Amino acid sequence: MPRKHGARRIGEVLCPEVNDPIWLDDAYRVQGKTQQQIANELNVSPGWVLHKMKQFGIQARPRKGVDGFLTGVPKSAEHRRKISESKRQWWEEHPELRPARPTYLDSVNGQTIQRNVAWHIAETKLGRKRAAGEVVHHIDGNPSNNDPDNLVILPSQADHARLHNAARTDGLFGSRKV
Repeated sequence: MPRKHGARRIGEVLCPEVNDPIWLDDAYRVQGKTQQQIANELNVSPGWVLHKMKQFGIQARPRKGVDGFLTGVPKSAEHRRKISESKRQWWEEHPELRPARPTYLDSVNGQTIQRNVAWHIAETKLGRKRAAGEVVHHIDGNPSNNDPDNLVILPSQADHARLHNAARTDGLFGSRKV
């Protein structure tokens, strides 16, 4: 006999627990079972369990990920510092994997800073410094090609992303990531 939504058969006995708001509330809130565990126990989908929980007004718990990674749970300043330090240390240990962007040293307000060559060439072509938020785009998709005719300054990163998405959709530049 085919399974019915929200219930399963054990021999000839129908198990209507998922249609019982008291049982469902007890299993979820009191016993602390997950929707997946309840679904497995009742031989229904987790979506059906969630549907019944909403129907009975049972508030779902926030999803948990590994250290809040999947849920967007705010991380402490100390945790963010540790992640940043870990990334920095990894890049120091693997410099051969860091993507190379041509840079040069420049002096700004008496301080020496490292600048991107593409920005400098695009700014020289335009005759002005790049405004905050502006992004340099390589027309041919090759970040190493800093020919002035290959560089365009876009007003924002959002415009830059739209341009790249359109290039991917249209299949420009073959299979290369643009």
